Amino acid sequence: MAVPEPTILLVEDSHDDVVQLKRAFRQASLGGTLQVVGDGAEAMEYLSGTGPYVNRAQFPLPGVT
Repeated sequence: MAVPEPTILLVEDSHDDVVQLKRAFRQASLGGTLQVVGDGAEAMEYLSGTGPYVNRAQFPLPGVT
């Protein structure tokens, strides 16, 4: 049985920093799905599964392996 790749939640309001981090993940061949939110309030919605993040199939909880 395959282990699903973990979801990584990035809270970052700088578009340039998001682009750089995505590039670093690609270059390091890190597995996982990177979900990006822009601030703490949006992160709380994501983590609690409210607002636009109610669909856990689309927005799974972050995990660490």
